[in-house]
Amino acid sequence: MKQKFNIENDKIKSGFSAPNNYFTELEVNIQQRISQKKASFFNRYKYVLSGVATCVIGVSIWFIQATENNTIIAPQPTPNYALYINDNIEDFDEELIYESYAEASNTTSARAAEDEVYSSYLIDNDIDENTLMDEL
Repeated sequence: MKQKFNIENDKIKSGFSAPNNYFTELEVNIQQRISQKKASFFNRYKYVLSGVATCVIGVSIWFIQATENNTIIAPQPTPNYALYINDNIEDFDEELIYESYAEASNTTSARAAEDEVYSSYLIDNDIDENTLMDEL
């Protein structure tokens, strides 16, 4: 017949051991180590400080660029071309003056002729200008 298993006699020895009163003194040792290790100011607030530093750098860059771009340019006096031409009329070439005047008068006369063609077309076809504007 089989023998009954007796836990006291058949214990297996583990090879690990703890010093005397280890578990009773463990809590006191942990509390002492925690109180000794105090985090520095920079370790505690490193994320906040890095955010503040980034904001300060960004604002300073923006401020520097804003002050550089706000240069004030003094208004320049506009020259009076009519007075300049009258004072220096001898220096201008007469043919050039006549040609530029002829071009200016031709464009105004061409525009007037074009307007007359449109007006006559509207009158010939009995079209009211208001109706035409509504269509456009």
